[in-house]
Amino acid sequence: KAFFQPGVHLVSIKFQPDGFNRFTAIPGGQLRDDYAPLEEMRGLWTPELTERLAEAPDDAHRVRLLDAHLLRRLPNWSTRPDATQYALHLINSQRDTGSVDDLARTLRVSRRHLARLFEERVGVSPNFYARTVRFAHLSRHLWSTGPVDYQNLVHEFGFHDQSHFIREVRLFTGLNPSLAARNPRLHDFMLHA
Repeated sequence: KAFFQPGVHLVSIKFQPDGFNRFTAIPGGQLRDDYAPLEEMRGLWTPELTERLAEAPDDAHRVRLLDAHLLRRLPNWSTRPDATQYALHLINSQRDTGSVDDLARTLRVSRRHLARLFEERVGVSPNFYARTVRFAHLSRHLWSTGPVDYQNLVHEFGFHDQSHFIREVRLFTGLNPSLAARNPRLHDFMLHA
């Protein structure tokens, strides 16, 4: 996705959960809640690319340059999904993903192996990733235009009880559900997350 704001000169790349790992040998967990200078992104970023982006006549041209650059650096990645990609698909396609043990059984891998794969390729545990996806699905209901039926959301999204639901909303927003639902800045943030 490309977002542009007049007067802002910034390039940001939003990778799919396991996408960054396809371009670099840096484990996903190493950059969690952190950043790395472009110089450390060997093979992903070059000084020449920085110059070409700066000299490009417009944002559309910059996006084409960046796409072409990244596609050239994408190794011959297997089109056959591995356990991580399949797990990401399962988690993303369901509101209530069940337990990590169930997911590991479905994938026919051990829970520890799945956790190692996620830490290396996605940067977080499968449990935390599933919670994040569930909250993204939930947020669409929290910020709907009509009245919010919290008890229905508790059951629809697989929370154990109302206090579990409240803890998750607080974890991701810092607010209780009713305040989070009325916060337009959170709504805008979640639309672009």
